[in-house]
Amino acid sequence: MSRIKVLHVVPTFNDCSITRIVQNIIEHLGTEEYDWVVVGPEPAEMADVYEKLGAKAQLYSFDASVGHNRSKMDQAKALKGYITEHNSDIVHTHTPTTTILTWLATGLKPGFKRMYTKHLLTNPGDRKWGWIYTLVDRISLYQTELLVPVSKTMSQLLLNYPGLNSKNMQPVQNAINHNYFYAPEEREACRAEFGLAPDQVLFGFAGRLEKMKRLDLMLEGFVDVHKKHPEARLLIAGVGSLEQELKDYATNLGVSEGVIWAGWRSDIPRLLAAFDVYVQSSVNEGLSLSLLEAMAATKVAVGTDVGGIHEIIEDHKTGIIIPPYDIKALANAMNEMIENPDLRLQIGQTAREFVDKHFSVARMTSDYDRLYHQLVNK
Repeated sequence: MSRIKVLHVVPTFNDCSITRIVQNIIEHLGTEEYDWVVVGPEPAEMADVYEKLGAKAQLYSFDASVGHNRSKMDQAKALKGYITEHNSDIVHTHTPTTTILTWLATGLKPGFKRMYTKHLLTNPGDRKWGWIYTLVDRISLYQTELLVPVSKTMSQLLLNYPGLNSKNMQPVQNAINHNYFYAPEEREACRAEFGLAPDQVLFGFAGRLEKMKRLDLMLEGFVDVHKKHPEARLLIAGVGSLEQELKDYATNLGVSEGVIWAGWRSDIPRLLAAFDVYVQSSVNEGLSLSLLEAMAATKVAVGTDVGGIHEIIEDHKTGIIIPPYDIKALANAMNEMIENPDLRLQIGQTAREFVDKHFSVARMTSDYDRLYHQLVNK
């Protein structure tokens, strides 16, 4: 039997949740039954990762011959060229823009099958010009033969959309390499880097500093924590358009002395080892890899009840789940984790066991293997 030729179209070659999912798929399914190409906009570190795994990495946006990005139509032409050259059986997209770009490149009858992993269902309030992004997001749902939501919750929601059903939509829950994120031996050194004493409780977040993450709510929740437990610290790792605005807000709230701004970090397992509690105050999620990573590191994950978060957090068993926008509930959860260290350790250990059992990369990639074969044989 010939190898199945799969071409992934990713929005970036930077290290992020989508590119790590693609990495896991390629690494675990291997090259014996599959021939992989990953097409992204501009060169970055994950392109080399894919090449080392036996995939071919190509650029659809950046034109090395002229030293700048192509126009949208030229991007579509470049993408069509890669698909034709590779003689792809399946083109697997991961965002609304890459899905629509693929449609522009290949038309209504492309000669291959399309799969679209839906990582997030955009809401109008997520960002500036949110209504436009939401419209594009909804249109993209219909530009594929198989839609793959990353949570059961999203799948149930999408079943209410006209034309979407279990024949053209099958969920695959996100998963992680849980052992990769468990690095307790790094705890002491990482905490020393930030000047933390062994008994100081450290809350942490790692991700984009953008509107939908609602880090302003996290800072507001930390106000009460800072008053009751001034020795506690909140570490925020990441960059984004709201970075300076959030720093100024922390100062205005009077908590700047308790907040550590770590910037962009690539050493996430090391950071997680330093944390005691991972906090996420998002108002929109698919199925959060960040929370799964924290749980795999035996940390209590405090998350808002949005998207598929309740699929991974059972309150006070595998983490703490709170209503979105509820600053008081967030502060109470953080204070409780300071004041009850035994519960903190118990939840953290249960969380790791839960992730190991239910959210393994082996399970996720087995699901994708099944869907690839199912789609190519249609």
